[in-house]
Amino acid sequence: METIGIKELIMKQYKFLSTALLLAAMMAWSSCSNEDESLPVPSGAGGLVINVRDTGMENADPSVSRTITDLNYNTTFEFGDCIGLFAVKNNLILNDINNLKIEYTKEGWQAVTELQYDGTLKEATYYAYYPYDENLSINTVESDFFAALVAGWNLQTDQSTKKNYAISDLMTSSGSTVVKGDKGEFLIQLDMSHRMSLVVISLPGTEYKFTNPELQGTTYAVKPIGDVEFYRGTIGNSNVIKPYRAEDGTYRMLVRPAESPDIIGVLGNTKYEIKKSVATGKYKRFLVNGGSQVINYELKVGDYYCADGNLVSRDAGEVPDDCIGIVYYVGNPQPSVLYKDNEALGVDESKDALRRDFPNCIHGLVYAVKRANPTVSRFTSSSKFDYTSTFNGNAELSATYLWGQESKAPTYNCILGYNNTEVLRVIENAVDMFTNLDSYVDVFPAPVVSSGWYLPSLEEMRTIFENNDIINSSLANIGGESLWITESGYDVSNAAYLGYWTSTCRAKGYMYGSHDNNGAFAPRDGKSTKDGRGYFRFSLAF
Repeated sequence: METIGIKELIMKQYKFLSTALLLAAMMAWSSCSNEDESLPVPSGAGGLVINVRDTGMENADPSVSRTITDLNYNTTFEFGDCIGLFAVKNNLILNDINNLKIEYTKEGWQAVTELQYDGTLKEATYYAYYPYDENLSINTVESDFFAALVAGWNLQTDQSTKKNYAISDLMTSSGSTVVKGDKGEFLIQLDMSHRMSLVVISLPGTEYKFTNPELQGTTYAVKPIGDVEFYRGTIGNSNVIKPYRAEDGTYRMLVRPAESPDIIGVLGNTKYEIKKSVATGKYKRFLVNGGSQVINYELKVGDYYCADGNLVSRDAGEVPDDCIGIVYYVGNPQPSVLYKDNEALGVDESKDALRRDFPNCIHGLVYAVKRANPTVSRFTSSSKFDYTSTFNGNAELSATYLWGQESKAPTYNCILGYNNTEVLRVIENAVDMFTNLDSYVDVFPAPVVSSGWYLPSLEEMRTIFENNDIINSSLANIGGESLWITESGYDVSNAAYLGYWTSTCRAKGYMYGSHDNNGAFAPRDGKSTKDGRGYFRFSLAF
């Protein structure tokens, strides 16, 4: 551990997905003991199946044990990513596998041309690299096959996007062991090693260790608001570099191994430097001004949620000036966790939008301190749009999201606000709702450690209602708007009034509303999305 004001560790692990085909192949593989030397060359030549796995970055400071936070840093290959493959035999690169493009697809890693394991490939050594470069040419076989590639590797100065970060993350592999599956296929495992080094910069902040039984083992880290400006060497526009900012607020930058990163960071009036080199394939976290403080915290309904993502207890003597919401649900709100046994809903991880987009939002839900629209308004301009048919008729949409439509007698079993909002965003038929949402985001931006604002589902509104007294008490303390209020002089008995809009679909052209009916929670579905009038008040997950 360094003591230069900037120090410590982090881990970035890569976990590459396997498709059903590859899973089946690997199961066959695991039951097979024949290695390449003992495999007969089949007549007709069997297909060669490739699996790619990342071995991960190693800790540059082994004296420091891993923390739970490390587990939150991971990326995966995405469909369309490609590696390049070479095959070498008798110190010669085979013509048919000379920078051969292998693409990651739903069916696994697929070559642009089908690979057959024949006599030519028997006893060959395979070399792979990522990301693929169609212009890469290797003419000589060295002890380190990719030595020239590594030496000339071009690190992006802008690694701020997942794409730019990925194309800087040079990985290579070699392997010669081929095994035969029980279906006559031949399989090779390529374990990729990182050829660059990883610097992770952690700003001052707060790391919450929750004492709630249902939240133990989880970590919630909050960093200062505002982006750091980074430079290479000296401060100046020509030396600007852009690391990737992870969901927890840390900055990640791939650098050349064994060379001084020579990174300068500027946050407000604070300036700091990172000079210490990191070895090949290793990671190190540098803590700015000591990094995060760790506190034990019991999360409760009614707690204050601040603009930077920090939490303040509802029992605190002083309330925060920057409160943007009140906690109304404690626990993991991801549908694949809550409803994993709900066969009717058909929940699985692949359809869980919240888990997919914000995997670290596993702690609770927050309700906004005020309405987005002070005057009641419609949901959208159409009263006849068929949400259900549109969803079910779109194979990609129905394979990617859940559908939590409620009947006229709702069962209240689905916290699906984020999912529903994203479905509405895709089908583009909630114009007025999103107009209000966008306007609200401009005034009350959500922290980077959250899901961002979304329209809660009917079940979420019922959950809020069940905690009326606690939430209203916290809202009153910060001068927020009480729950279920209406504009002065508005007649709530008006047939068009739907209370507070939800993101739960009722039927063709209908979305559920909700309101307080003399102390009882009341769903409202009497008017369409065009003719009905209601308020928008948003939620977020964190």
